[in-house]
Amino acid sequence: MQLAGKLDEAEGLEARVLELCTENPKVGPGDRSIMSAISNIATLRSAKGEHQSADEMWRHVLEVDEKFRGKEHPNTLQSKRNVAIGCVKLDRLEEAERPLREVLEAERSLREVLEASERVLWRTHLDTLVTIDCLASLLYQKDEHKEALELQEECLAGRTRGLGEDHQLTLKTKRDLEKMKYGENMVMEEQVQWQGEAAPTAGDSNFAMQGMNDRYLY
Repeated sequence: MQLAGKLDEAEGLEARVLELCTENPKVGPGDRSIMSAISNIATLRSAKGEHQSADEMWRHVLEVDEKFRGKEHPNTLQSKRNVAIGCVKLDRLEEAERPLREVLEAERSLREVLEASERVLWRTHLDTLVTIDCLASLLYQKDEHKEALELQEECLAGRTRGLGEDHQLTLKTKRDLEKMKYGENMVMEEQVQWQGEAAPTAGDSNFAMQGMNDRYLY
C-alpha cells in the first residue's frame, strides 16, 4: 500500500509537469519535456499494473517522436523500446520481438555513424545494451534460450567494460545470465528511460537525462 501511494504521488507530480508544459505557449506539441512527462506517467502506471493505459501512452509518444524526430533518432528508438516493453507486460511476446530487433539494428548502425563523437557514442552504446538486455529476456521467455544466452553474455561483457564489475547494472546482468543458464524463471524488468534523473556517468539508459538537448543528438 505504501509503495502504491508513492507511485500515485509520483504520477500526480508528473501530471502537473505535463500540465505546465502543455499550457506553456513556448512549448510545442512534440517538445521533449512533454514526451518525457507522458512516458514517465506511463512507466508509473505500468508499475501499478495499469499496463493497457501505459501501452497506449507509450504508443502515443512513439507516434509523436517519429513525426517530429524521425524513425532513427535516439529518442524515437527509446520510445519504440518502451512500446516493446509494454507488449511484454501485456503478454504479447511475438508483437514485442520485432520492434526490439529493429531498435537493436538501428542502434548498432547509429554507433557506426557517431564514431567521431565520444560522448554521444557512449550514450548510444549504453542504450544498445539496454535493448540487448530486453531482447535477451524476451527470447528467454519464448524458450529461445540459445540466442538469449548469447545476447545476455554480450550485454554482460559490454556493461563490464563500460561500467565496471561492481556497477549495479553489471551485477544485475550477471544474475540474469546465471538464471538463464540454470533455468530459473525470468521476469523482464522495466527498462524504460526516466528523464531527468541522472548525469551521463550514472550508468545505463535506465538513468536518462532530460538535460540532453535534442539538438545534441542530431
